[in-house]
Amino acid sequence: MEDPVRFADSERIINTKSNLNFEVLMDISNNLCLDGTPLVSWKHHLNALVHLRNNIAHGSIPSSLDYDIFEEHAASLINLMEAFEDILNRALKGQTYLSI
Repeated sequence: MEDPVRFADSERIINTKSNLNFEVLMDISNNLCLDGTPLVSWKHHLNALVHLRNNIAHGSIPSSLDYDIFEEHAASLINLMEAFEDILNRALKGQTYLSI
């Protein structure tokens, strides 16, 4: 327990499977032994944003994407990242959110 944890090079790679949708985020959480349950409320927002991004990247023009919708997606994504950061910080402090 006193020795630092060492990861092999293959364990340092995080596979986003080309799209960081909610299921991939949960896989990453599980690989890090984190409980991603607090992130469930962002599932729809993240998957909708990935879907929108993929459509645009493959040439589809969204029927409507005004500044308000963009702001909503941006705010949801920032909130999700902050929630994930909170899970990481709590796990590092040994408080909660570990799923071992």
